[in-house]
Amino acid sequence: TVSRNEQILHGVLNYDLVKDLNVHSVYKELLTEITALPKSFKTISRLYTKSKK
Repeated sequence: TVSRNEQILHGVLNYDLVKDLNVHSVYKELLTEITALPKSFKTISRLYTKSKK
């Protein structure tokens, strides 16, 4: 079965081609990119993430 986090990641990013083994690395890269953005973008990304749950 696919975990809830994997379902959310696939749904939000439309990563149909991401293999299960790559999900964690893609998720890690996404978090790295989000946290590297300016503060205003961090706030927006947090709000967006919360609204998607």
